[in-house]
Amino acid sequence: MMYNEPVSHQLKPYAPLTAADLDPSSHPVVHVVAFTLSAKMEEEKLVHLITDVRRHVPGVIELYFGQDKKDTYHGKIDRSGGYNYVLVSRHINSKFLEIYQKHPLHLKLATFLTSHATNKPVALDFVNIPSRL
Repeated sequence: MMYNEPVSHQLKPYAPLTAADLDPSSHPVVHVVAFTLSAKMEEEKLVHLITDVRRHVPGVIELYFGQDKKDTYHGKIDRSGGYNYVLVSRHINSKFLEIYQKHPLHLKLATFLTSHATNKPVALDFVNIPSRL
């Protein structure tokens, strides 16, 4: 197939989400924290703390941390609200998010990050609902 050839997709009929789809005890849960951090962080220590959480905290599927990039693409509008870093983690389910929240390695990472915060972080958790589209 050539790259410019149209691709035919068979669309499945839309199925509304059910309460079971939104159950945090049986679906992955995503934890998002936005930070306003000073630029003077010990990068080596940060990498070590993140690596420890990824490797040793049960139920962590993924963990990402990064700085907002104002120039990701031409014409990008800054909607950061002053937050300049974000941490995103995905967990097997809500029980594992609870374990993560109390785990000593997560607490070390949280303490390190908040010690460099110039404002209180904002956190949100949501169920990673299965795609039906």
